Amino acid sequence: AGQYNDDTAQSSCTNCASGQYQSSTGTTACSACPAGYYCPTGAPGISYCAVGTYSAASASLCTSCSTGTYQDSTAESSCITCPAGQYQSSTGSTGCTACPAGYYCVAGSSTYTGCAVGKYSAASASSCTSCAAGRYASTTALSSCTACASGQYQPATGSSSCSACPAGYYCPSGSSSYKTCGTGTYSSASAGSCTSCPAGQYNDDTAQSSCTNCASGQYQSSTGTTACSACPAGYYC
Repeated sequence: AGQYNDDTAQSSCTNCASGQYQSSTGTTACSACPAGYYCPTGAPGISYCAVGTYSAASASLCTSCSTGTYQDSTAESSCITCPAGQYQSSTGSTGCTACPAGYYCVAGSSTYTGCAVGKYSAASASSCTSCAAGRYASTTALSSCTACASGQYQPATGSSSCSACPAGYYCPSGSSSYKTCGTGTYSSASAGSCTSCPAGQYNDDTAQSSCTNCASGQYQSSTGTTACSACPAGYYC
């Protein structure tokens, strides 16, 4: 076994070539090693490829699976591509690893890639997700986005920062747009809420950055009002 003779009057037999085998005695030829197995020179039989390796037909040895692939069975003719959301940075592997949060892995990845600014990902992601309106991601490789702070807003998705709320408007935390201050109130820029006009002032319009003083001869003792009252007879204002 492991040898052959295809001629007459020979003083010895010939070893089967690398990638071939012969399990019988008294033969005139050797057979090709099947895929998933290996046959060194003079092989009397076939040997299966171990997990993490593979072979084509007529192989003298098995080949380790490349990065981004794996093989968890023996006697295989090829390796399996890591699925999307997983990666494998080593050769000769029997499985793949889940992509960490903040990164993404396309099918066949040999490493993980960080999400760009304005995006995020959970673990095992095949792609990154844009931050929703009202949120942002200012650095790479984040597992979540941050809500815009009070006094800021962001109407777009996939943003890396938020914008200051304009005067006359207010923006609670996580705002995707600015909201109008009503009559009787006002705000300066970057406000998280509107402020009532103080006594002695009023506002009869919306979206104002300040209140108006009551005119001479008028007064207002309440806050958050839209008008002033005439000074009564016997008093001055």
